[in-house]
Amino acid sequence: MRTAFALLAALASAGLACNGPAAPAPAPAPAAPSSAAPVPAAASAAVKAGACASDGDCRTWSSYCPDAPCACRVLGGADGDPKCAGPKVSCFVDPCMNKEAHCQDGACVLTPR
Repeated sequence: MRTAFALLAALASAGLACNGPAAPAPAPAPAAPSSAAPVPAAASAAVKAGACASDGDCRTWSSYCPDAPCACRVLGGADGDPKCAGPKVSCFVDPCMNKEAHCQDGACVLTPR
């Protein structure tokens, strides 16, 4: 009987720990330099990057840089890859998965695939 009571008490306290108040949100990351600003993932209303005449003039770039970690950026086709300020980070998935770069109104934009 004592074992059953101890087990019941342990399960109840574990349930309270899992169902208790939510942990506070993490502090926001420091602002990245404007040259390394990540492009929002849900950007169907597009963020402008390089000048373009067609979709072939645009491309995506997966950032594994610590100043813009796990972000998908849109670049002009002639733009070089941005340089990382520190060691690369690991991401769970490719930051540009399910995203494409398109030319809209003369500017490269990031859109969902």
